[in-house]
Amino acid sequence: MTKRSPAMRVCASITALAFAVTMAVPAFAATVFVPAGTEVPLIFDTPLNSKTAHDGDIVQLHVAHRVMVDGRTIIARGTRVTGTVTKVDKATVYGIGAKVGFRFNPIRTIDGQMVDLGFKNKSKQISSQTGAAAGTTAAATFILGPVGLIGGLFFHGKSVSERPGSHITVVIAHDTNVSL
Repeated sequence: MTKRSPAMRVCASITALAFAVTMAVPAFAATVFVPAGTEVPLIFDTPLNSKTAHDGDIVQLHVAHRVMVDGRTIIARGTRVTGTVTKVDKATVYGIGAKVGFRFNPIRTIDGQMVDLGFKNKSKQISSQTGAAAGTTAAATFILGPVGLIGGLFFHGKSVSERPGSHITVVIAHDTNVSL
């Protein structure tokens, strides 16, 4: 048996302790329950416009600020996410605004798992406001009769236009657990 110097014993002990701590830390990692509906604020990196968009177009976005649950970060600020245009309805007469159907690809959480995103109102489209325009057209038809109806032909709906830097808030689609 060889004799080891006290310095060698201390070094070996420190190395063994560091290894033991490294192996034990994952066993004590916290898990955070993330409920469906947790908001994820996104910023457009590429433009989206109903006048030029086509089915299959890819749109790049990133997380505006870290997403936290119970005081812990589950999605880092700046995390990239892509979306795909699924349908485009152009703006039409009578004030009917454009709509762009949209699907988000899953986003990466802090522990590396991919989580599905959805829309807050279950509608998978981004649209311009059409309610006021339709109401105005209906009122004009009622008040002005045929002249109001013909006037609606000249009232064109708004297009959808999201510029880089525009914000949109989506949600986590399903309950999930994130390991920290």
